[in-house]
Amino acid sequence: MQTPLDLKFKGFKDNGEIKEIILEKIAKLERVHNRVISCHVFIEQIQHEQHSGHSYHVRITVNIPSHHEIIVKRDPEKGKIGTEYLSHIVREAFDTTIRKVRQLSDRQHKKIKAHTKEADTLIPLSSGDEEDNILLET
Repeated sequence: MQTPLDLKFKGFKDNGEIKEIILEKIAKLERVHNRVISCHVFIEQIQHEQHSGHSYHVRITVNIPSHHEIIVKRDPEKGKIGTEYLSHIVREAFDTTIRKVRQLSDRQHKKIKAHTKEADTLIPLSSGDEEDNILLET
């Protein structure tokens, strides 16, 4: 990356586990697209009154040359307390980000499968009366 990782936590303190997961995923992201300009990761713990569970908001923003910005958000369902572990949410968000970066990279390098517009050729399978001819498209 051209700029250092911008990682911010709000509402909790990371014990190092989440940062380690993020660094692993960024290394994979850089293997998918070697010209990543920057990556911003924001993770917020949402406090729920009178409940013991925690929900997390995760936002990943990746900038790639030619003014492309990929944003992936993971928000908890409204009115529900999150039951997923933060590590799972972060991995899932990064997997989605990596998939989107790979798709963009394929488009930039024209690796997307192009459909051929060749005319179909008809080949007779038997010789005989016209009624008995079966044609096969290739």
